[in-house]
Amino acid sequence: MKSHLLLGSFIFFTGFSLQVLATGGFQSGAGLTTGPSSSHFSLFGASPNPAMNALLVDEGEDWRFAFAPSASFTSELGEVDDFVDELDGLIDFVGSGDFFDVTVFETLDRFNRVVEQMGESGYIKADFNSNIPLLPSVYKSKVLGGSFSLNFSYNVEAGARVLDDPIEIDLINGVTTATSLYLRSATETAVSIGYGRELFTDHEWFQGSHSFYAGVKLNLMSLQLSKQVIPIVSITDADLVDVLRDQYDESLRRNLRYAIDVGFVLDAKNYRLGFTAENLNEQSYSFRTLGGSCVDAEPGLERDSCLASNTFIGEERIQAEEVFTREARMRVDALLKLSSRWHVSTAYDLNEYRDVSAFDNQWFYASSSYDTNSFFIPSLRLGYKKNLVGTELSSLAFGISLLKYINLDFEYGLESVS
Repeated sequence: MKSHLLLGSFIFFTGFSLQVLATGGFQSGAGLTTGPSSSHFSLFGASPNPAMNALLVDEGEDWRFAFAPSASFTSELGEVDDFVDELDGLIDFVGSGDFFDVTVFETLDRFNRVVEQMGESGYIKADFNSNIPLLPSVYKSKVLGGSFSLNFSYNVEAGARVLDDPIEIDLINGVTTATSLYLRSATETAVSIGYGRELFTDHEWFQGSHSFYAGVKLNLMSLQLSKQVIPIVSITDADLVDVLRDQYDESLRRNLRYAIDVGFVLDAKNYRLGFTAENLNEQSYSFRTLGGSCVDAEPGLERDSCLASNTFIGEERIQAEEVFTREARMRVDALLKLSSRWHVSTAYDLNEYRDVSAFDNQWFYASSSYDTNSFFIPSLRLGYKKNLVGTELSSLAFGISLLKYINLDFEYGLESVS
């Protein structure tokens, strides 16, 4: 049994969604089901490929925009049965003071096996993404011969792994272990400005049934990174959520950067081909430094965290100083127009990349969409995606559009864990 992935999305007025994101990137609106395909059915079609700006606004119109905000949430669990219950039980065991119970050594052996399994496969990962009302929006300029897009997004990505260490019993100090939760997270506020237009209109081949579009997008991003080591011995008498919140605020490191994306689309009567290159300038972002001298650290969580960090740094399981680089990503996609209202599409990441939570990603997408463009007849979407590396998770998605603007998209993982 592989990791469990459960996703659900609710989108209102081409905007509002609530997901339970896979690590396949931040997808909003109908994109949760269709992935980064070059489809003009959804306003979010220009988010993955800026060349699509030129195809999103209908003839005779100048604007297209979202009416309401979007929001999405995703969670993912590692391959450890009863992970949450076992972690709670482990914390209670470490905090207990009864070390003379006849079963304590049996319990110790069991939790040592649990800790080892958690270290190999245990993790929790979550993502949150949102857009403000009226965005994204696209404006078609006849004077400049192209279309501009504007978007504002707020994204949060967090991942927690277990760093395992043998649990031992000391009659003086009680239960001792360096076992810790290792958290990496990022909060990103981004403003994106894109431009796309048709090219080679004078070329003979593009005056018939083919059109070629190119686009560029500038992303201005404020990225706040946090990295924490939380020993379980420090949370036995405290609420875990409060501990994580306090440590998160103290460990934030703010970075202001920009990223450049480019995209191309070849559009024909019966098909559409796309190519996207994201993060061409490969910006780097700094985490805070872990470990070091623990003499001046305050007794309790701060000192325990410092000592545990030094333990795992010495074992080369984590790094004291770390820089996250948003790697350049290349993607191709193809869309087949079975009719003016029915499309099937696929997309494929050409290279592997690592996200801020240190998970490896390379995704394949396939989907089918039927858009009725009607207030009374629902539009339907069906999608599939799979991570080809790392956790190798896969999922199916289903979406429906009601009254033309009210969208509901649900995604459910094909792998599970108890």
